[in-house]
Amino acid sequence: MAAEDDPDRTVVVPRAPKRPPPWRRLALVALALLTGFGWTLFRLLQPSQPPPIAPPPRPAGAAAVFVPLPAPRPAPEFAFVTAGEAAIAADVPEHLRLFRFAPDPRVIVLDFASLTEQGQMLNRVAALVEKANLPRERVLSDAELAAAIAAGGDTPETFYYGHDYRAADLARFFALADRDQVALNAQEARLRRLITTLGWTAEGAVGALISIPRAGADATISGEARATILHHELAHAAYFTDAAYAAYARQFWLDALDARDRDDFRHFLGQAGYDTGLEDLMMNEMQAYLMHTPDPQFFTPAAVGETTDRIAVLRLRFWRGMPGGWLRDATPVPPGVPAPQPAVQHIGQPARANRRRGIPACQRTSAEGRNRTPAASRRARADAIVVPPPLSGRPMPRQASSTTTTS
Repeated sequence: MAAEDDPDRTVVVPRAPKRPPPWRRLALVALALLTGFGWTLFRLLQPSQPPPIAPPPRPAGAAAVFVPLPAPRPAPEFAFVTAGEAAIAADVPEHLRLFRFAPDPRVIVLDFASLTEQGQMLNRVAALVEKANLPRERVLSDAELAAAIAAGGDTPETFYYGHDYRAADLARFFALADRDQVALNAQEARLRRLITTLGWTAEGAVGALISIPRAGADATISGEARATILHHELAHAAYFTDAAYAAYARQFWLDALDARDRDDFRHFLGQAGYDTGLEDLMMNEMQAYLMHTPDPQFFTPAAVGETTDRIAVLRLRFWRGMPGGWLRDATPVPPGVPAPQPAVQHIGQPARANRRRGIPACQRTSAEGRNRTPAASRRARADAIVVPPPLSGRPMPRQASSTTTTS
């Protein structure tokens, strides 16, 4: 008998599935509603984004246009190094190097690798600003400059060993060149860009530009000579940028030097090719040679027609009254006044009243120059001795011997 027909079999009735409680279904519905509401709210609070703009259709056959990236900004033409006097003097340039003088950043030092490069940039400025027998109101042409250099027995390299100019001197040079349509060489054009970068073309600009050549640029420029040229030119820079120092040097020229002293310095500077009719130039060169050119290769009392005693007194007097500043700090105390020597009374030479102040009476005989030779005799002697070359301008006549005679 089949199992289905067995009356005693156990029949298992399947249990109906258990339905979840109603509260759970309500919770699921609420969760779904909250999720939907939050998403909708998030979308509404998002800033609206404009639809992307499709590029205009390109005409058939037109080539694709590529927009290049902007070119990198070029490096500045002039890079300045800030340094003091010792660091500049020790530099060995392979090309033109530009320094800002640390004690006075208004002073720019051009350190040239060669005298040729220096001459190309600055010789024509020198001809305008201070060279004797050349026009002050116009810039020379190339041919005129070459003739002027040759007439003095120079070359473009030896025309000047060092240069010094006010900002206003340089601005005036370029203004006159523009007025007369004088063509500038490449180095002069570079100088123009430099002073424009410095802002020196503006009226009333205060600044000084000086230059020195590399040691070994010629047989004259040893390391010691380069350091002397630098210090000499820095003294000019102080005269250009320090109003108190310039005023003191002018007053010293007028009051501390007498007429014969001034005449001696004019004669010395005239031999070097300076325009002796420019009184401010005479004052400026006097202070630079007297106080800041100790190297006998470039300056001696005999070269200016003065006695050693007289120069010693003038140096001490100048130093005592120097106004404070970097140049005063860099100027050593001059040696003491030499011991007095017996006075020599020259026939026909009247004794001069002592006008000096602050000099001990025991020093006045020799120090005040009562035994100084007459001006004509001093000049004849100065012209005959071995004369050191000036720092700027053509070298003065010298004998074959390199020995420098001092009195």
